[in-house]
Amino acid sequence: MIVSASSRTDIPAFYGDWFMKRLVAGECLVANSSGGPPYRVSLDREAVDGFLFWTRNPIPLTGRLGEIHLLVVNVTITGYPLAIDRSVPPVDAQLDGFIRLASTFGSAAAVWRYDPIVLSSMIPAAFHLDNFERICARLTGSTD
Repeated sequence: MIVSASSRTDIPAFYGDWFMKRLVAGECLVANSSGGPPYRVSLDREAVDGFLFWTRNPIPLTGRLGEIHLLVVNVTITGYPLAIDRSVPPVDAQLDGFIRLASTFGSAAAVWRYDPIVLSSMIPAAFHLDNFERICARLTGSTD
């Protein structure tokens, strides 16, 4: 079984300690998105082949990922101005964190997402073309 962790919330960025405690416990309760009762998910190494994380900031959990039977970390890096995207570290710190993640776990384990693409007077199409190219250049060799 592959556990897709943090698609509802950013576990690596905000709840790494909670997740590590859940690994030790061997299970977690998950809220039912359909409104039913919560259900248990086994996190036991025998039951889980790996984890898929979705994050905007893997840096807080990167040092502990070796303790996790890891599969993939999808990292969203857009480099948007702080006026648009205040909740993430500066883009250079994000890129450095991504490169560390890839150098530790391999380029197949580190997936970069440039999403969502927002067009506005503050971030026109030309921004995206230049920004995407700059991020690609920095991540060359760090992601497949």
